[in-house]
Amino acid sequence: MDPYKVLGVNRNDSDETIKKAYRELVKKYHPDKYTDTDLKDLANEKLQQVNMAYDTIVKNRKSKDYGYSYDESSYKGSFAEVRRHILNRNYAAADNILRNSTNRNAEWHYLRGVIFQKQGWYDQAYSYFEKAHLMDPSNPEYATAYSQTRSTANAYRSNVYTRGYSSADEDFCRLCQCLLCTSLCCR
Repeated sequence: MDPYKVLGVNRNDSDETIKKAYRELVKKYHPDKYTDTDLKDLANEKLQQVNMAYDTIVKNRKSKDYGYSYDESSYKGSFAEVRRHILNRNYAAADNILRNSTNRNAEWHYLRGVIFQKQGWYDQAYSYFEKAHLMDPSNPEYATAYSQTRSTANAYRSNVYTRGYSSADEDFCRLCQCLLCTSLCCR
């Protein structure tokens, strides 16, 4: 997916125009506007797409400033390709690129968190978002993902560990543990 199309801008637009379009879309899809509606998940997904698109454009333009040229075909194996795979919901390909990458910076951790989040693994996503945020606390994309996932991961943890187990269930589990330990010790 073309990041310029996501933001609704042209490749030749100024940095200020792109930043303005980005900010308008962030306001439009901000999660606070959709807290109690059915559109919350869709708005969150759109916001992530907007953030990824803007980040890709900014990084590409910075690389041009340093004498690098942006060419889609030569950008293989990079974080931009990972972001494209995520936008296309090809999480296995995105994860494969990340696992083979030696550049494990804040963006690497953020993108790994996005992959886990998209697959519903909020506890793992939270760990990666937290690491990305700690490595680069000034990045708003990482901060937003970290704060949004923190509450989801905490709710997930509390539900998993308190999911209707009674004391009888706990006693049965302890009995099984004791029998297993006894069996291992007596061998």
